[in-house]
Amino acid sequence: MTSPAPDAAPRIAILGSCVTRDAFDHEDARRFKLVSSVERTALGSFMGRRTQVLQPDYDKITSDAQRRTVQDDIAKQGRLRLRKLRFDALVVDLIDERLPVARFADGGTATVSSEFRQLSTPISQYTKVLPYTEQAFDRWRAGWTSLLDLLDQIGARHKVVVHRAHWVVRATDGRASVDDPETVYAANRWLNDAYEHMANTLEPHQAIEVPTRRVLADPQHPHGLAPFHYTAEYYAEILRQLDVFLERTR
Repeated sequence: MTSPAPDAAPRIAILGSCVTRDAFDHEDARRFKLVSSVERTALGSFMGRRTQVLQPDYDKITSDAQRRTVQDDIAKQGRLRLRKLRFDALVVDLIDERLPVARFADGGTATVSSEFRQLSTPISQYTKVLPYTEQAFDRWRAGWTSLLDLLDQIGARHKVVVHRAHWVVRATDGRASVDDPETVYAANRWLNDAYEHMANTLEPHQAIEVPTRRVLADPQHPHGLAPFHYTAEYYAEILRQLDVFLERTR
């Protein structure tokens, strides 16, 4: 497909994880313009309250990109930028809901990512909401409702497209993607409940999904073998479906 002129390229924002971001590393993604990507952030934290309890020393995080991710999550900067951002599609996936959420005494939240843990915040300062639990679902659902309210305020709910990504057990070479397949099944049960809830709040065309038979992990993935590191064919299909979504919403 011929790449459009830069100023004509559809502007894509991501609120999700590597499963969406990785698609835009492929050459055929040049027809899009990626204007924002928020990853490593649970939705309950993205739309949650900012804590005043935490006084983090961000210099402990040596990577600039990782430092910005944690700063934005703790300070809730992502949603402020979203209000001002010009985009044609906001692609949302839930794979990073595998991360716990820290709940502080003042009601504030933060995502307990590996990057966050570099701050060495004492566990005594917060309660950890574990992923794939009922409590995590309630917190995620509240975040989703708040996100939709924000999008309604800026007239952008119709621009949301849900990337219904799932964990996979097998790679293309037959290897298991994880030692314990039950972790995959548990994650997918939670994800299916969440995707069903999202479907009830959006129009049917606001979802993209690769058929299960075509979803396999890639043992040669640049970031290594994992249940959510897919093949190049997977990403190409997601981009194709994104084209279809954009054609419908123009």
